[in-house]
Amino acid sequence: MKINYSLILVAILVGVFLLIFSITLLNFGSSEEPEVTKIYYVDNISKTHQKIIDNFNKINEGKIEVIPIDIPFFKFSTNERKELLIRALRGKSERLDIFSADLIWVSRFAKWTENLDKYFTNEEKNKLTPMAISTGLIDNKFLASPLYLDVSVLFYRKDLISKFNNSKEIEKKLHESITWKEFIELGKKYKPQNRFYTFPADAYEGLICSFTELLLTQNKEFFKNGIDFTNSNSEKALTLLVDLVNKYGISPKQVVNYREKDAYFDFVTNNCLSLRGWQSFIHDNKNLEKNSKIEKFITLAQLPHFEGHETGATIGGWNLMLAQNSQHKEEAIKFIKYTLTEEAQKILYSEGAYLPVIKSLYSDSSYCAENPDLKYAKAILDNGELRPKMEDYTKISDILSNYIRAAINNEISVSDALKSAEKEINNTRRIQ
Repeated sequence: MKINYSLILVAILVGVFLLIFSITLLNFGSSEEPEVTKIYYVDNISKTHQKIIDNFNKINEGKIEVIPIDIPFFKFSTNERKELLIRALRGKSERLDIFSADLIWVSRFAKWTENLDKYFTNEEKNKLTPMAISTGLIDNKFLASPLYLDVSVLFYRKDLISKFNNSKEIEKKLHESITWKEFIELGKKYKPQNRFYTFPADAYEGLICSFTELLLTQNKEFFKNGIDFTNSNSEKALTLLVDLVNKYGISPKQVVNYREKDAYFDFVTNNCLSLRGWQSFIHDNKNLEKNSKIEKFITLAQLPHFEGHETGATIGGWNLMLAQNSQHKEEAIKFIKYTLTEEAQKILYSEGAYLPVIKSLYSDSSYCAENPDLKYAKAILDNGELRPKMEDYTKISDILSNYIRAAINNEISVSDALKSAEKEINNTRRIQ
Protein backbone atom coordinates (compact mmCIF):
# COMPACT_ATOMS: atom_id res chain seq x y z
CA MET A 1 0.00 0.00 0.00
CA LYS A 2 1.38 3.30 -1.05
CA ILE A 3 1.51 5.90 1.76
CA ASN A 4 0.49 9.44 0.80
CA TYR A 5 2.99 11.48 2.80
CA SER A 6 1.53 14.71 1.45
CA LEU A 7 -1.86 13.99 3.03
CA ILE A 8 -0.24 13.03 6.33
CA LEU A 9 1.72 16.28 6.35
CA VAL A 10 -1.43 18.27 5.62
CA ALA A 11 -3.29 16.41 8.39
CA ILE A 12 -0.52 17.15 10.89
CA LEU A 13 -0.47 20.81 9.93
CA VAL A 14 -4.25 21.05 10.22
CA GLY A 15 -4.09 19.34 13.61
CA VAL A 16 -1.44 21.73 14.86
CA PHE A 17 -3.43 24.68 13.58
CA LEU A 18 -6.63 23.44 15.26
CA LEU A 19 -4.73 22.90 18.51
CA ILE A 20 -3.26 26.39 18.44
CA PHE A 21 -6.62 27.87 17.47
CA SER A 22 -8.37 26.00 20.31
CA ILE A 23 -5.81 27.22 22.85
CA THR A 24 -6.18 30.76 21.53
CA LEU A 25 -9.97 30.56 21.81
CA LEU A 26 -9.68 29.13 25.31
CA ASN A 27 -7.39 31.94 26.39
CA PHE A 28 -9.53 34.53 24.67
CA GLY A 29 -12.69 33.21 26.30
CA SER A 30 -11.18 33.19 29.76
CA SER A 31 -9.43 36.53 29.51
CA GLU A 32 -10.73 39.32 31.73
CA GLU A 33 -10.05 42.98 32.20
CA PRO A 34 -7.18 43.65 34.62
CA GLU A 35 -8.57 43.46 38.14
CA VAL A 36 -9.30 46.84 39.72
CA THR A 37 -7.63 47.39 43.10
CA LYS A 38 -10.27 48.30 45.67
CA ILE A 39 -9.29 50.65 48.50
CA TYR A 40 -11.63 50.87 51.49
CA TYR A 41 -11.85 54.34 53.03
CA VAL A 42 -13.71 54.91 56.32
CA ASP A 43 -14.93 58.41 57.19
CA ASN A 44 -17.95 60.63 57.63
CA ILE A 45 -18.62 60.68 53.90
CA SER A 46 -20.18 64.06 53.15
CA LYS A 47 -21.12 65.15 49.62
CA THR A 48 -17.77 66.93 49.55
CA HIS A 49 -15.86 63.76 50.44
CA GLN A 50 -17.83 61.81 47.85
CA LYS A 51 -16.98 64.28 45.11
CA ILE A 52 -13.27 63.88 45.84
CA ILE A 53 -13.63 60.09 45.81
CA ASP A 54 -15.54 60.22 42.50
CA ASN A 55 -12.88 62.44 40.93
CA PHE A 56 -10.09 60.13 42.02
CA ASN A 57 -11.94 57.04 40.78
CA LYS A 58 -12.52 58.67 37.41
CA ILE A 59 -8.83 59.58 37.06
CA ASN A 60 -7.82 56.01 37.98
CA GLU A 61 -10.66 54.20 36.23
CA GLY A 62 -9.84 50.57 35.56
CA LYS A 63 -6.90 50.62 37.98
CA ILE A 64 -7.92 51.81 41.45
CA GLU A 65 -11.34 52.26 43.01
CA VAL A 66 -11.86 53.89 46.41
CA ILE A 67 -14.84 52.33 48.21
CA PRO A 68 -16.24 54.71 50.86
CA ILE A 69 -17.54 53.33 54.15
CA ASP A 70 -19.67 55.96 55.83
CA ILE A 71 -19.79 56.40 59.61
CA PRO A 72 -21.69 59.70 59.85
CA PHE A 73 -21.46 62.18 62.70
CA PHE A 74 -25.21 62.19 63.25
CA LYS A 75 -25.19 58.44 64.04
CA PHE A 76 -21.85 58.06 65.83
CA SER A 77 -20.09 60.24 68.38
CA THR A 78 -16.35 60.78 67.95
CA ASN A 79 -15.68 58.22 70.69
CA GLU A 80 -18.00 55.67 69.07
CA ARG A 81 -16.21 56.19 65.75
CA LYS A 82 -12.88 55.68 67.51
CA GLU A 83 -13.98 52.40 69.08
CA LEU A 84 -15.34 51.06 65.79
CA LEU A 85 -12.01 51.76 64.12
CA ILE A 86 -9.97 50.22 66.94
CA ARG A 87 -12.06 47.05 66.72
CA ALA A 88 -11.52 46.84 62.96
CA LEU A 89 -7.77 47.50 63.24
CA ARG A 90 -7.30 44.93 65.99
CA GLY A 91 -9.25 42.41 63.92
CA LYS A 92 -7.07 43.19 60.86
CA SER A 93 -10.12 43.86 58.75
CA GLU A 94 -9.54 43.60 55.01
CA ARG A 95 -12.08 46.35 54.52
CA LEU A 96 -10.02 49.04 56.13
CA ASP A 97 -7.16 50.58 54.18
CA ILE A 98 -7.50 54.30 54.91
CA PHE A 99 -9.45 55.93 57.72
CA SER A 100 -9.95 59.44 58.99
CA ALA A 101 -8.70 60.20 62.48
CA ASP A 102 -9.49 63.15 64.70
CA LEU A 103 -6.31 65.11 65.43
CA ILE A 104 -6.32 63.82 68.99
CA TRP A 105 -6.38 60.16 67.89
CA VAL A 106 -3.05 60.01 66.07
CA SER A 107 -1.10 58.83 69.14
CA ARG A 108 -3.76 56.26 69.96
CA PHE A 109 -3.72 54.70 66.49
CA ALA A 110 0.04 54.80 65.94
CA LYS A 111 0.56 51.10 66.76
CA TRP A 112 -1.81 49.96 63.99
CA THR A 113 -0.81 52.36 61.23
CA GLU A 114 2.01 52.97 58.78
CA ASN A 115 4.73 55.57 59.18
CA LEU A 116 4.16 57.79 56.13
CA ASP A 117 7.73 59.11 56.03
CA LYS A 118 8.74 56.38 53.58
CA TYR A 119 5.99 57.46 51.15
CA PHE A 120 6.34 61.25 51.29
CA THR A 121 9.36 63.27 50.16
CA ASN A 122 10.47 66.35 52.06
CA GLU A 123 9.31 68.42 49.09
CA GLU A 124 5.80 66.97 49.40
CA LYS A 125 5.72 67.61 53.15
CA ASN A 126 6.89 71.20 52.66
CA LYS A 127 3.76 71.92 50.64
CA LEU A 128 1.73 71.52 53.84
CA THR A 129 1.20 74.36 56.29
CA PRO A 130 3.29 74.06 59.48
CA MET A 131 0.12 73.70 61.58
CA ALA A 132 -1.29 71.00 59.31
CA ILE A 133 1.81 68.82 59.25
CA SER A 134 2.30 69.19 63.02
CA THR A 135 -1.07 67.49 63.59
CA GLY A 136 0.24 64.28 62.03
CA LEU A 137 3.65 64.18 63.73
CA ILE A 138 4.33 61.99 66.74
CA ASP A 139 7.95 61.86 67.97
CA ASN A 140 8.95 63.44 64.64
CA LYS A 141 7.35 60.58 62.70
CA PHE A 142 4.81 61.50 60.01
CA LEU A 143 2.00 59.13 60.99
CA ALA A 144 -1.03 60.94 59.60
CA SER A 145 -1.62 63.02 56.49
CA PRO A 146 -3.81 66.08 57.17
CA LEU A 147 -7.08 66.12 55.24
CA TYR A 148 -8.45 69.42 56.50
CA LEU A 149 -8.33 71.73 59.50
CA ASP A 150 -11.16 73.31 61.43
CA VAL A 151 -11.40 75.89 64.20
CA SER A 152 -13.91 76.79 66.89
CA VAL A 153 -15.83 80.01 66.29
CA LEU A 154 -18.81 82.03 67.41
CA PHE A 155 -21.84 82.07 65.11
CA TYR A 156 -24.41 84.80 65.57
CA ARG A 157 -27.68 85.90 64.02
CA LYS A 158 -27.12 89.18 62.19
CA ASP A 159 -30.88 89.89 62.05
CA LEU A 160 -31.17 89.60 65.84
CA ILE A 161 -28.07 91.71 66.50
CA SER A 162 -29.52 94.43 64.27
CA LYS A 163 -32.29 95.01 66.86
CA PHE A 164 -29.72 96.44 69.30
CA ASN A 165 -29.28 100.22 69.12
CA ASN A 166 -25.50 100.01 68.67
CA SER A 167 -25.57 96.90 66.45
CA LYS A 168 -22.68 97.98 64.19
CA GLU A 169 -20.41 98.58 67.16
CA ILE A 170 -21.41 95.22 68.66
CA GLU A 171 -20.67 93.41 65.42
CA LYS A 172 -17.28 95.08 65.17
CA LYS A 173 -16.44 93.92 68.70
CA LEU A 174 -17.63 90.38 67.95
CA HIS A 175 -15.40 90.12 64.90
CA GLU A 176 -12.39 91.38 66.83
CA SER A 177 -13.27 89.10 69.80
CA ILE A 178 -15.36 90.65 72.54
CA THR A 179 -14.42 90.02 76.19
CA TRP A 180 -16.51 87.50 78.11
CA LYS A 181 -17.51 90.28 80.51
CA GLU A 182 -18.89 92.43 77.66
CA PHE A 183 -20.49 89.39 76.05
CA ILE A 184 -22.30 88.45 79.26
CA GLU A 185 -23.54 92.04 79.76
CA LEU A 186 -24.89 91.98 76.23
CA GLY A 187 -26.61 88.68 76.95
CA LYS A 188 -28.39 90.06 80.00
CA LYS A 189 -30.08 92.64 77.75
CA TYR A 190 -31.28 90.08 75.24
CA LYS A 191 -34.79 88.65 75.35
CA PRO A 192 -35.98 85.89 75.43
CA GLN A 193 -33.80 84.88 78.34
CA ASN A 194 -31.64 81.74 78.24
CA ARG A 195 -31.44 81.91 74.47
CA PHE A 196 -28.51 84.29 74.00
CA TYR A 197 -25.67 81.77 73.78
CA THR A 198 -25.87 78.03 73.26
CA PHE A 199 -23.03 75.54 73.33
CA PRO A 200 -22.70 71.73 73.44
CA ALA A 201 -22.14 70.60 77.04
CA ASP A 202 -22.89 66.89 77.01
CA ALA A 203 -20.13 64.69 78.44
CA TYR A 204 -18.04 64.31 75.28
CA GLU A 205 -15.07 65.82 73.43
CA GLY A 206 -16.98 68.91 72.27
CA LEU A 207 -17.35 70.06 75.89
CA ILE A 208 -13.63 69.46 76.50
CA CYS A 209 -12.85 71.73 73.55
CA SER A 210 -14.84 74.55 75.16
CA PHE A 211 -13.00 74.00 78.44
CA THR A 212 -9.47 73.63 77.04
CA GLU A 213 -9.70 76.72 74.83
CA LEU A 214 -10.57 78.70 77.98
CA LEU A 215 -7.55 77.16 79.70
CA LEU A 216 -5.08 77.65 76.87
CA THR A 217 -5.99 81.28 76.25
CA GLN A 218 -4.92 81.91 79.86
CA ASN A 219 -1.81 79.72 79.70
CA LYS A 220 -0.53 78.19 76.44
CA GLU A 221 1.82 75.91 78.40
CA PHE A 222 -0.98 74.52 80.59
CA PHE A 223 -0.53 70.83 79.65
CA LYS A 224 3.27 70.85 79.52
CA ASN A 225 3.61 69.82 83.18
CA GLY A 226 1.17 66.92 83.31
CA ILE A 227 -2.40 66.79 84.57
CA ASP A 228 -3.15 69.47 87.15
CA PHE A 229 -6.64 70.96 87.31
CA THR A 230 -6.53 72.29 90.87
CA ASN A 231 -5.42 75.80 89.94
CA SER A 232 -6.85 79.24 89.21
CA ASN A 233 -6.82 78.77 85.42
CA SER A 234 -9.02 75.67 85.64
CA GLU A 235 -11.32 77.27 88.22
CA LYS A 236 -11.81 80.35 86.06
CA ALA A 237 -12.53 78.30 82.92
CA LEU A 238 -15.06 75.95 84.51
CA THR A 239 -16.69 78.71 86.56
CA LEU A 240 -17.46 80.59 83.36
CA LEU A 241 -19.15 77.57 81.75
CA VAL A 242 -21.19 76.95 84.90
CA ASP A 243 -22.17 80.61 85.32
CA LEU A 244 -23.31 81.05 81.72
CA VAL A 245 -26.14 78.66 82.58
CA ASN A 246 -26.71 79.02 86.30
CA LYS A 247 -25.68 82.55 87.31
CA TYR A 248 -26.20 84.74 84.25
CA GLY A 249 -28.94 82.66 82.65
CA ILE A 250 -27.86 83.47 79.11
CA SER A 251 -27.51 79.82 78.09
CA PRO A 252 -30.26 77.19 78.40
CA LYS A 253 -30.00 74.51 81.08
CA GLN A 254 -30.57 71.94 78.33
CA VAL A 255 -27.00 72.45 77.03
CA VAL A 256 -25.90 69.56 79.28
CA ASN A 257 -27.73 67.28 76.82
CA TYR A 258 -26.40 68.96 73.68
CA ARG A 259 -23.81 67.85 71.18
CA GLU A 260 -23.00 69.91 68.08
CA LYS A 261 -26.13 68.96 66.17
CA ASP A 262 -28.42 69.61 69.15
CA ALA A 263 -26.84 73.00 69.89
CA TYR A 264 -27.23 73.99 66.26
CA PHE A 265 -30.87 72.88 66.25
CA ASP A 266 -31.52 75.01 69.33
CA PHE A 267 -29.75 77.93 67.66
CA VAL A 268 -31.90 77.91 64.51
CA THR A 269 -35.26 76.94 66.04
CA ASN A 270 -35.41 78.95 69.27
CA ASN A 271 -34.19 82.38 68.14
CA CYS A 272 -30.93 81.93 69.97
CA LEU A 273 -28.59 84.80 69.16
CA SER A 274 -25.24 82.99 69.23
CA LEU A 275 -23.65 79.55 69.10
CA ARG A 276 -20.24 78.02 69.80
CA GLY A 277 -19.38 75.67 66.95
CA TRP A 278 -16.88 74.62 64.30
CA GLN A 279 -16.52 76.91 61.32
CA SER A 280 -17.20 74.07 58.86
CA PHE A 281 -20.08 72.45 60.75
CA ILE A 282 -22.76 74.83 59.56
CA HIS A 283 -22.13 73.74 55.96
CA ASP A 284 -22.78 70.06 56.66
CA ASN A 285 -25.99 69.41 54.75
CA LYS A 286 -26.02 65.74 55.69
CA ASN A 287 -25.85 66.14 59.45
CA LEU A 288 -27.90 69.30 59.95
CA GLU A 289 -31.50 70.24 59.33
CA LYS A 290 -31.46 73.44 57.33
CA ASN A 291 -33.66 76.53 57.70
CA SER A 292 -33.12 78.82 54.72
CA LYS A 293 -35.03 81.72 56.29
CA ILE A 294 -32.51 81.90 59.13
CA GLU A 295 -29.28 80.65 57.58
CA LYS A 296 -28.82 83.73 55.41
CA PHE A 297 -28.41 85.74 58.62
CA ILE A 298 -25.86 83.43 60.30
CA THR A 299 -22.46 85.11 60.55
CA LEU A 300 -19.10 83.87 61.79
CA ALA A 301 -16.99 85.69 64.40
CA GLN A 302 -14.26 85.02 66.93
CA LEU A 303 -15.06 83.52 70.30
CA PRO A 304 -15.02 85.88 73.31
CA HIS A 305 -11.90 86.02 75.48
CA PHE A 306 -11.03 86.69 79.10
CA GLU A 307 -10.09 90.26 79.89
CA GLY A 308 -6.31 90.68 79.93
CA HIS A 309 -5.77 87.66 77.68
CA GLU A 310 -5.70 87.20 73.92
CA THR A 311 -8.45 85.61 71.91
CA GLY A 312 -8.13 81.92 71.17
CA ALA A 313 -9.82 78.90 69.67
CA THR A 314 -9.50 75.14 69.50
CA ILE A 315 -7.93 73.78 66.34
CA GLY A 316 -9.74 70.75 65.05
CA GLY A 317 -9.73 68.74 61.89
CA TRP A 318 -9.23 65.24 60.55
CA ASN A 319 -6.23 63.35 59.23
CA LEU A 320 -5.92 60.27 57.04
CA MET A 321 -4.06 57.23 58.36
CA LEU A 322 -2.97 54.09 56.54
CA ALA A 323 -3.66 50.73 58.18
CA GLN A 324 -0.61 48.48 58.60
CA ASN A 325 -2.76 45.55 57.51
CA SER A 326 -3.63 47.14 54.17
CA GLN A 327 -2.70 44.93 51.23
CA HIS A 328 -2.70 47.85 48.81
CA LYS A 329 -0.54 50.48 50.46
CA GLU A 330 0.87 52.05 47.29
CA GLU A 331 -2.61 52.54 45.82
CA ALA A 332 -3.91 53.87 49.14
CA ILE A 333 -1.06 56.39 49.29
CA LYS A 334 -1.97 57.54 45.79
CA PHE A 335 -5.44 58.48 47.07
CA ILE A 336 -4.05 60.15 50.20
CA LYS A 337 -1.75 62.26 48.04
CA TYR A 338 -4.65 63.17 45.76
CA THR A 339 -6.49 64.68 48.76
CA LEU A 340 -3.55 67.08 49.13
CA THR A 341 -3.76 68.43 45.58
CA GLU A 342 -5.09 71.92 44.93
CA GLU A 343 -8.04 70.38 43.11
CA ALA A 344 -9.12 68.30 46.11
CA GLN A 345 -8.36 70.99 48.70
CA LYS A 346 -10.41 73.56 46.77
CA ILE A 347 -13.36 71.15 46.74
CA LEU A 348 -13.00 70.62 50.49
CA TYR A 349 -13.08 74.36 51.16
CA SER A 350 -15.54 75.63 48.56
CA GLU A 351 -18.14 72.92 49.13
CA GLY A 352 -17.57 71.92 52.75
CA ALA A 353 -15.84 74.96 54.30
CA TYR A 354 -13.04 72.64 55.47
CA LEU A 355 -9.89 74.72 55.90
CA PRO A 356 -7.06 73.83 53.48
CA VAL A 357 -3.88 72.15 54.70
CA ILE A 358 -1.64 73.27 51.81
CA LYS A 359 0.28 76.55 51.72
CA SER A 360 -0.48 77.40 48.09
CA LEU A 361 -4.17 78.22 48.61
CA TYR A 362 -3.45 80.68 51.42
CA SER A 363 -0.78 82.42 49.33
CA ASP A 364 -2.97 82.57 46.20
CA SER A 365 -4.19 86.20 46.25
CA SER A 366 -6.84 85.65 43.58
CA TYR A 367 -8.24 82.59 45.35
CA CYS A 368 -8.34 84.44 48.69
CA ALA A 369 -10.06 87.40 46.98
CA GLU A 370 -12.73 85.03 45.69
CA ASN A 371 -13.06 83.50 49.16
CA PRO A 372 -12.78 86.35 51.71
CA ASP A 373 -13.96 84.12 54.58
CA LEU A 374 -10.82 82.01 54.11
CA LYS A 375 -8.57 84.88 55.16
CA TYR A 376 -10.70 85.57 58.25
CA ALA A 377 -10.82 81.87 59.20
CA LYS A 378 -7.03 81.67 58.74
CA ALA A 379 -6.59 84.57 61.18
CA ILE A 380 -8.64 82.67 63.77
CA LEU A 381 -6.70 79.49 63.00
CA ASP A 382 -3.39 81.28 63.56
CA ASN A 383 -4.52 82.15 67.09
CA GLY A 384 -5.78 78.64 67.75
CA GLU A 385 -4.38 75.97 70.03
CA LEU A 386 -3.97 72.25 69.58
CA ARG A 387 -5.09 69.92 72.33
CA PRO A 388 -2.28 67.92 73.97
CA LYS A 389 -0.83 64.90 72.16
CA MET A 390 -1.22 62.06 74.64
CA GLU A 391 -1.84 58.40 73.91
CA ASP A 392 -4.40 58.29 76.72
CA TYR A 393 -5.97 61.64 75.81
CA THR A 394 -9.39 60.17 75.06
CA LYS A 395 -9.54 58.48 78.49
CA ILE A 396 -8.62 61.77 80.13
CA SER A 397 -11.26 63.53 78.04
CA ASP A 398 -13.96 61.00 79.00
CA ILE A 399 -13.30 61.41 82.73
CA LEU A 400 -12.99 65.18 82.65
CA SER A 401 -16.08 65.75 80.50
CA ASN A 402 -18.26 63.82 82.97
CA TYR A 403 -17.20 66.07 85.85
CA ILE A 404 -17.49 69.28 83.83
CA ARG A 405 -21.00 68.38 82.72
CA ALA A 406 -21.94 67.53 86.30
CA ALA A 407 -20.73 70.96 87.46
CA ILE A 408 -22.71 72.77 84.74
CA ASN A 409 -25.73 70.68 85.76
CA ASN A 410 -25.30 71.85 89.38
CA GLU A 411 -24.61 68.32 90.64
CA ILE A 412 -21.17 69.17 92.04
CA SER A 413 -19.20 72.33 92.82
CA VAL A 414 -16.55 73.65 90.46
CA SER A 415 -13.78 72.95 92.95
CA ASP A 416 -14.95 69.39 93.70
CA ALA A 417 -15.42 68.62 90.01
CA LEU A 418 -11.84 69.58 89.20
CA LYS A 419 -10.34 67.79 92.21
CA SER A 420 -12.32 64.62 91.51
CA ALA A 421 -11.43 64.65 87.82
CA GLU A 422 -7.73 65.09 88.53
CA LYS A 423 -7.74 62.31 91.14
CA GLU A 424 -9.55 59.84 88.87
CA ILE A 425 -7.34 60.64 85.88
CA ASN A 426 -4.11 60.20 87.84
CA ASN A 427 -5.36 56.94 89.43
CA THR A 428 -6.23 55.61 85.97
CA ARG A 429 -2.81 56.53 84.63
CA ARG A 430 -1.05 54.81 87.54
CA ILE A 431 -2.94 51.56 86.89
CA GLN A 432 -1.94 51.46 83.21
